[in-house]
Amino acid sequence: MSKIKQISAVLGAIMLLAAVFPLSTRITRWAAGTTALAEQVMVISDKVEANAEAIERESDERRMEALQKRMWMIEERWSERFVAEYNYHPKTIAELLAFMVKEDRVRYREADVEYESLMEKWRVIDKAKAEARAKAKKEKDDD
Repeated sequence: MSKIKQISAVLGAIMLLAAVFPLSTRITRWAAGTTALAEQVMVISDKVEANAEAIERESDERRMEALQKRMWMIEERWSERFVAEYNYHPKTIAELLAFMVKEDRVRYREADVEYESLMEKWRVIDKAKAEARAKAKKEKDDD
């Protein structure tokens, strides 16, 4: 928003000069139109930024769903083998991971790490947005 203020200040100075020194009305119209245009550009850029974030979130959510399905498939496959060998279901994922072959254990852990990193990314973003909204609300209430 500071860019809009800077542009508005420069254009305001131009308009003041135009009022003090009778310049052509074209300059005055140009300055007024440029301020409005700058504000429209900022509104549009905010909308584009919001849409880009929404698309990124949707993409990450799809990736997280795929990772979760992959982890469930590995769990199901090895859970069946575990039950066949020990005649009871594993009590924890750690117990099941210990039973798996190394390759599947590595795949499971890599998927889990990627899933958790995506979750943390969006937790941080959402927390920052919530704090910004709370701060804006507080400033609004103080005014």
